[in-house]
Amino acid sequence: MGLEGSSQCRSLRDEKRLRLAREVPGEFPPWQTVYYYFSKWVKDGTWKSISDCLTADYREKQGKKSQPTVAIVDGTTAARKWEGLAWQNPLLDEVETVFADGTFRGTFSQEMLEKHGIEVEIPTVPIARKGKVDIHQKRWVVERTIGWTLKIT
Repeated sequence: MGLEGSSQCRSLRDEKRLRLAREVPGEFPPWQTVYYYFSKWVKDGTWKSISDCLTADYREKQGKKSQPTVAIVDGTTAARKWEGLAWQNPLLDEVETVFADGTFRGTFSQEMLEKHGIEVEIPTVPIARKGKVDIHQKRWVVERTIGWTLKIT
């Protein structure tokens, strides 16, 4: 089991949620009430449904399709079983393109096209170099997004 599933990590997350709940502005009900409903909604999936609806609405207001058509994957994602987990997510039903890193140069591209009708783009020409690291335009999207995700969770 990874760190995300450890009891220590869950305990830290719960402690952080409790601390945040106690900082509820005065115009809201008592923090205990807010925390009770928030915890309940997280457990029963209500919070995720609200988030998914708001995301779809926001995307449409930006002139995009309600569901994403591009996804990213790298070695970190693969370690978390991309194929098994990601395709069970209805938010990915409309994906047409996947940006991937060099880890997926093997049969991944061909399998994605055959199984899901999805093109896989693996950038090879760097747009810049920082030290010994080549920076690729689409690859930067992958790293930036993973950085945001790891910082948020």
